[in-house]
Amino acid sequence: MKDHCPLCSQPARYVFKKRDYQYKRCTSCGTLFVANILDPQQVYPNYSEAYFEANSSKNKVSKERRGYPSYREAEESLINSFDNKLKLICRYINHGKLLEVGAAYGTFMSLANQYFRCTGLDVSAHAARMAREIYGLEVQQGGIEQKTEFKENAFDVVGMWD
Repeated sequence: MKDHCPLCSQPARYVFKKRDYQYKRCTSCGTLFVANILDPQQVYPNYSEAYFEANSSKNKVSKERRGYPSYREAEESLINSFDNKLKLICRYINHGKLLEVGAAYGTFMSLANQYFRCTGLDVSAHAARMAREIYGLEVQQGGIEQKTEFKENAFDVVGMWD
């Protein structure tokens, strides 16, 4: 169980528990985080094709499903949301290299490409493949914890949404 903030290493206090997960808030910077130490090998398999496309007839999911009925069909809504996020970023910086962690199908990166040289990561092999197929984007399969080949200061902007 983590007792210190993953961003600034200052002490954190318990806020609430949901299911088996404890949430803590940093007493210094205010970051809210899951205090449980999560094993990527337990987490990553949850992001299968069924997570992104639950309505597809070949995807059998339980009532406990988490994710999207259809990420593809939500594209218009996602574009509106991501456009607002991109406008906020561009108020501070509007060029350079951008890394999106959790890039999914690459919708945000497809918008950001007009300003930034974009690279994406997603733990879902399905999502990374879709980003390459739909938008022709550079999205690698894997988590930020595993992608250590990025050099220090390799990116001017790092985005992680929802």
